[in-house]
Amino acid sequence: MNRIIFFNIGWMRDYQGLRDDLIKGGGKHISKEGWGGEIFNFKEHESQFYGYVEAWGKVNINKIGASTEDEFIDNVTVVWTARRPDTGGTYVIGWYENSRVFRERQISAKDSGREFNGQILHFVATAKSSECVLLSIDERTTNVPRGLAGMGQRNVWYGLNNPGFVSLVEKFIANYKANNSEIANSKTPQQFDINKRKRVEEIAVEKVKEYYKGLGYVIKSVEDKNYGWDLEATLNKIKLLIEVKGLSGSDLIADLTPNEYTKLKEKKDTYRLCIVTEALKKPQLFVFSFSTDSDVWKDLTGLILSFTEIVRAQVKIEDQTVNTNNHSIKSK
Repeated sequence: MNRIIFFNIGWMRDYQGLRDDLIKGGGKHISKEGWGGEIFNFKEHESQFYGYVEAWGKVNINKIGASTEDEFIDNVTVVWTARRPDTGGTYVIGWYENSRVFRERQISAKDSGREFNGQILHFVATAKSSECVLLSIDERTTNVPRGLAGMGQRNVWYGLNNPGFVSLVEKFIANYKANNSEIANSKTPQQFDINKRKRVEEIAVEKVKEYYKGLGYVIKSVEDKNYGWDLEATLNKIKLLIEVKGLSGSDLIADLTPNEYTKLKEKKDTYRLCIVTEALKKPQLFVFSFSTDSDVWKDLTGLILSFTEIVRAQVKIEDQTVNTNNHSIKSK
């Protein structure tokens, strides 16, 4: 990657509008009005994304290879950053590859859906949606330096004063692309054989550990503690409580014990429900977290979990009956 630029924006989960997603930070306008031009940065229109940053004037595209006469420059990697509202610090939240970056902001097409409060919003960069990535909340682990050796007070940074960090980001993007797998859609029955069931669970836990370790988290197994979650992942001030469910089939449906279901509700801000499908063939990981803005559990792709409470009874010959409440989840 020869051309790279960093745009700092407000913090959101999905960047597809404010209906189920609030924006936090990002400047005085957002603090006062509750919205900013970046709220649609990952909303697709005709296979393209259109991204906005408040540049406080023109973007100096000369610094990334454009001539003085150029109105835009192509083949730029735009790295989007934002300040975490929970722990502080600025982090990489996604990127556009092979994008077109404009010197001055552009007006969006009227049919693009990029309209808010009666205003058609602007953009300064655009790229094919297939070449763009929005990281999940947990994947936003790359801390952006600020100050003399990093991003300053302005929202546009060219990275010229810290080539080492630029190289780190380039490697992160390359590794992400290499490790990112597609979601499989085949349908296979769930495996109930005890030995295979155990193997499915082991594979699922290892898949989740590998995922979070790759993001820089330190993993601690607490599977034998009966806490209501299987793993704890820590990174700086962040601590996540992770429950793992492994499936041999591809249907996203699993059971929660009463304790797991209680902890999920009590600690929803830091609780993660990780479901690994097709564990014995091609393991696929889905990470569900609670969205405080839309009051649902969903993953980065937009899959939403529904919860069904089920009452089960076990009857013994000695006329002893034990009732337990189990809870089933499935994706909508």
